[in-house]
Amino acid sequence: MRLLFPLPRNDALARDKAQSFIYFGKETPCVLRHDGNEYHPIFGPTIPVIPNTRVQGRFDLWTVRLLAVTLLVPPSDDSPTWTPIRIDMPNNGVRAILDTASMNSTFSPTTIKSMCDRWFTVGDSDDEQTEQAHADRERFSDHDLVFTFEGTDGAPVDFRCDAAWFFCRLWEDKESRELFRWSHVRSSNDDESDIVVLGMNFFWGAFVKFSAPYEGSDTVPSIQFAAQRAVVEGQKIHGPWDFTFAK
Repeated sequence: MRLLFPLPRNDALARDKAQSFIYFGKETPCVLRHDGNEYHPIFGPTIPVIPNTRVQGRFDLWTVRLLAVTLLVPPSDDSPTWTPIRIDMPNNGVRAILDTASMNSTFSPTTIKSMCDRWFTVGDSDDEQTEQAHADRERFSDHDLVFTFEGTDGAPVDFRCDAAWFFCRLWEDKESRELFRWSHVRSSNDDESDIVVLGMNFFWGAFVKFSAPYEGSDTVPSIQFAAQRAVVEGQKIHGPWDFTFAK
């Protein structure tokens, strides 16, 4: 599955580009072409889905364990290498529900405050501040995010993608354009819950492969991620809208 951030200026390219889609099959149906080469999405290791906490062996949702999220600040004159700013999830990990029906990704108030203080540098984060797009798409256009999940046998699995799509806003307040730019990274308003949601804005930067076993199988469902971009020799050359359907 892949979802695209709806950029109106790209509507005219709909016939030439691979848009949002759900594909049933083993192969990825799209490719990115650059300088005579083809780049296919590269999926990372499998991440097991967490079963229902009340019914053993039952899987109700596409839920995985999220251990941390790291903002990677690009190299600069002050630092020649990427600078990681990691935020660990509470209690050594939380249950993260992948939900394409949710417009927002939600984290605990404590995690949101850490993001505001360490990533967005907005100071004290009251309810109004945590709802603002402290992360403008242009501001974070060169940054990356690394989501660290719990993989098979507890081994960490990192998924690296563009930060801009996760932080950016889909709409803005037309009457208060200079004041309110709404983000899709929100507070759950519940520090007691061990559940976070990775909503539509997470999918804007990721290809997501859902693997479900046949009925009666003892195989655990799993998820794999691939970034919606191509990176050549450490340099990002293209993004989500540059993929075409393979022929």
